[in-house]
Amino acid sequence: MKLTNVLFLLSILYTFALEKYDLNSFDKEILNENGRFDKINRIGRTAEIISVIDSKMPKQEVIATIIDIQRWEDLTGGKSFDKECSDNGTIQVGFRISRLNIQVNILLYESICSNNIHCIKFKLNNQLSNIALNKLDGGWLIEEKNNVSRITLRTIIVPSIFIPSGFINVISYNLLNYTTYWL
Repeated sequence: MKLTNVLFLLSILYTFALEKYDLNSFDKEILNENGRFDKINRIGRTAEIISVIDSKMPKQEVIATIIDIQRWEDLTGGKSFDKECSDNGTIQVGFRISRLNIQVNILLYESICSNNIHCIKFKLNNQLSNIALNKLDGGWLIEEKNNVSRITLRTIIVPSIFIPSGFINVISYNLLNYTTYWL
């Protein structure tokens, strides 16, 4: 394995800072043509999901849609989501992904990142059972530019040893679709 791959893995495994994705000219062309740019990077058993979407939805509507867990079921075609709110503003969400019916439990919380960029972050809830995943960190960055909401989703997934390598892509694509296609 190349040194750059090792450094990349170490950086995402131990610290995940939610930050904007720098689009190159090719990425911008795809975004301008399709209204979205999606990318999944895989190194070994680690997957990084990146999605950048330009939406006509106002920024506040995007934020309200993302944190409205009760609406997720309709937005994802009938997937079941359990929700529990805590006093500190954290939302505990449980759901199942893929045909394998893999249970995932996450914590969802809001913050303001910088320069009027709104962050909705999530991470694996390690206090509940997550037999399929060792790590799930990420979130949405929402900003408004020229009457368009730009939504950036960045996620790191590290499945457990119980998940065959071939299913990592399936889990990544399903997660990407569930978390962005309705924007």
